[in-house]
Amino acid sequence: MDWLKGKKHFFLFVSLLIAFIDASLLFINYRLSSTAFYSAIETESKDLNAAFHALVDQTGEHLELMAAYIANDDDVIRLINEGGLAVKHEGGGAGEHISGLIRQELYESVVSKWRYIQDHSDIYQLSFYSGVKGLNFLRVHRPEYFGDTLPDSRRLFNQVIQSGETVSGIETGRYASNLSGLAPVFHFDMDSGNRLISGVVEVGSSFQKDLLGFQKRLQAGAGVMLPDSHHSLEAGKKYPDQVAHLPCDCVIDEASDFGVLKMLLSQHVVGGLSLTEMNNMIIPVEGRYYAFMVHDLYPSSDGLEKGLNAEQNPVQGNLVFWLDYTTQYQSYKQSLQLNALLALMAFVIVELLILVAIRFYTRRLESDVYIKTKELSCSEQQLKTAQKLAHIGHWEWNLKTDVTSFSDEVVRILAFEQGEKLSYQTFLSRVHADDREEVDTALRQAIKGGGCNLVHKIVRPNGKIRHIRERVVVARDQAGQSISMLGTMQDITPQIELQRALEAKEYLYRQMFERNKAVKLLIDPASGSIVDANPAAVEYYGYKLDVLRSMNIEDINILSQEEISEAICRANDESKPFFHFQHRLCSGEVRDVEVYSGPVSLDGEEYLNSIVFDVTERNQLFRDLEQVAFFDALTSLPNRRSIDNYAEKLMAGALSGEASCSVIMLDIDHFKRFNDTWGHDAGDLVLQKVAMILKRSAGVSGFAGRFGGEEFIILLSGGDYSAALSIAENTVRSVRESRIQISDEVVQVTISAGVATLMKNGHCLYHKTIEERGPITKFKQLVKQADECLYLAKMEGRNCAR
Repeated sequence: MDWLKGKKHFFLFVSLLIAFIDASLLFINYRLSSTAFYSAIETESKDLNAAFHALVDQTGEHLELMAAYIANDDDVIRLINEGGLAVKHEGGGAGEHISGLIRQELYESVVSKWRYIQDHSDIYQLSFYSGVKGLNFLRVHRPEYFGDTLPDSRRLFNQVIQSGETVSGIETGRYASNLSGLAPVFHFDMDSGNRLISGVVEVGSSFQKDLLGFQKRLQAGAGVMLPDSHHSLEAGKKYPDQVAHLPCDCVIDEASDFGVLKMLLSQHVVGGLSLTEMNNMIIPVEGRYYAFMVHDLYPSSDGLEKGLNAEQNPVQGNLVFWLDYTTQYQSYKQSLQLNALLALMAFVIVELLILVAIRFYTRRLESDVYIKTKELSCSEQQLKTAQKLAHIGHWEWNLKTDVTSFSDEVVRILAFEQGEKLSYQTFLSRVHADDREEVDTALRQAIKGGGCNLVHKIVRPNGKIRHIRERVVVARDQAGQSISMLGTMQDITPQIELQRALEAKEYLYRQMFERNKAVKLLIDPASGSIVDANPAAVEYYGYKLDVLRSMNIEDINILSQEEISEAICRANDESKPFFHFQHRLCSGEVRDVEVYSGPVSLDGEEYLNSIVFDVTERNQLFRDLEQVAFFDALTSLPNRRSIDNYAEKLMAGALSGEASCSVIMLDIDHFKRFNDTWGHDAGDLVLQKVAMILKRSAGVSGFAGRFGGEEFIILLSGGDYSAALSIAENTVRSVRESRIQISDEVVQVTISAGVATLMKNGHCLYHKTIEERGPITKFKQLVKQADECLYLAKMEGRNCAR
């Protein structure tokens, strides 16, 4: 009875131990599954955030170029300057009669372009600000509202005024936030010789259309959240849906779907969580499960790369994304439930096996163990057959004679060769060097202790490694002395390899790669072979999946290896997380793409996970806008923006002693008479004819541009004052000798020119009658000297160079 009671205690102890191990494995599996599931959400969140900021940067560049294009228009420059003077004369604010007339003229001069821009882009706002205090002179999109002054919090406006350069970014206003591009409007003050800011042009785009396009392209909802402090009571009346009180003490500024986002945020009431605490959560809404992601929203998306601190680039609010994760979440839950069920079944089966084993072992203990063991050895052939079917072998080591025997299955597992001496030392030589000492120690200690269980590696003669599980018992004589050691050996390599393969591929890879709506390629970085492609890539490139998997990335990328290396270096220098390439589709069409690549490890191998975005139409628009922003539309000569950029390089070379530079200022004589006599079309024809002659005179090494109105400029690098004066005189003569057909008349055009040269030694040369004004260190000072020479040429009868 005592023995039976002890057996029950032993069974209970083993059951509890197995239950604990089973529960531990179940808990570990749950944590691994949970980590993998939420890691997938985190990866989706990072991809969506990167794609959104790429969209913001692209839109910002578009807005900045559009603002620069409008700000460089001659009529805009003139009217903004005149409007500011009129407002100041009429007492400030909205001004009175004269300010209204100028405002109307400005509106009429840009309204046709504004309608064209609205029809061909997502831009919804165009504003003109007079002066540097932020006075709103004209809102083209809402012309009835004007005369108010911007708040001091308008970061982008203040940045334009301080730097004098175009900027773009996220701006938070009285009602909502938006993407804006701003450019300064300059005028040339003849009295001071300085180029002054007379106003600012702002072009804005609402987040709404961008977010809808983002949702359509990536199948993910997106929204912009701002704190309550960013919205006034007036904003609440204007946008009641967005400003309505939410449990997160914030407002929905813009969203691709306001209804879904409000339902997601309503979960805050139940959970009592802040907005940031809801990051990477699964939120149930009306029978669906959504992955909810939160990121901080900064005015400048690349503020960290630019080195901006929190004061210069403060957090404006939050950027939220949501994905319908119902299928993935249900699969995840079903996986957990299945694992729990399997664990329970395994526990029950193991318990039954242990119970059967204990009963069977008990019956055997009731008889003579030694006799039964010997009888079993007589049935060696039967045991061999059973072991062959079960892929389990056995061995015996006689401790008194030091003779070792191995079953056929053990010989196969250890890959013993014919004629090889079978012994304990031979077996030990097959054990992997990392495990050999531990196995030897465990077996020798088992002689004293009674048995052991081992899991270790072996190395076959061909170099292949196998994973082995061994169970060892020790037989003793009646005196309790160890006489032999018996063991079973099982090859568990397939189970381990299967487990690794499942962990590496089945769950993470297919969930994150194949179901993504963006174009994705998995590439071998060493060979450039395309290892895999998701359905979006198959649809985009037009190849079947098996064809794509047989291709190399060089079959798609039309750039040479040298050009690809240059593109990668350029992206690294500019700290951009993407590369610009050109890819050829199955149809033969070549498309511009941006490729985001990062390393990923699968099956122990390193690959490149590449996300591909088509930017062909965007690149063409940028090229068109660049032409408009840097060249004069009438004469096709470089405009003031291009002139300033080129002059900065010339001045740097002259001041550093590298090469001298010369400025030739030219002005058409009596230009007003052409407009007054034959009309503005005749004046435009004269400007174009003179521009052609100036471009020829400047030659390949010179630079000719339209300075403004009927004024032109030629910039020369190298040479002395006499050479520059000679070019100016030849240009005056070429214009004088040309003839222009206007209506039925052939008219003569003349120009006057002024020359100033900054030598390598820092000395400035110009006409001897002009008073010297000290050292020249800035381009506007050199222009002023040339302008004074031009004025001298005018005073001396025009049609000459001085």
